[in-house]
Amino acid sequence: MPAHTQTDDSQEIQKLYQLIMSGLEPDLLIENLPLLMGKYRTESETDRAARKERYVTAFAEAFRRIDLVLAEMKKDSTQFRSTVLRKYQQKENESHDDVLRSIDDSLSNS
Repeated sequence: MPAHTQTDDSQEIQKLYQLIMSGLEPDLLIENLPLLMGKYRTESETDRAARKERYVTAFAEAFRRIDLVLAEMKKDSTQFRSTVLRKYQQKENESHDDVLRSIDDSLSNS
């Protein structure tokens, strides 16, 4: 299995950002950012200030939601790790018990 990289994480966070931002402020989708200057070059100062305020609100909300998703994933990851390690330890103990039984049986039959 190929190694998981930070680039993989960045791409997943980017997808999450795109998903969230598409519902908040489509202008702020990554592919739209380079187009904003041209799209709004003739807007008034008042409209520009209102748009900037919308953007600040949208960024704050998007990153708040991303942080919530990542926190939930961290919690899930911690629970998953505990479950896997507990199952491993149970199997390890079962294997150890089997070895002890086998030795005991061997000694009893001698």
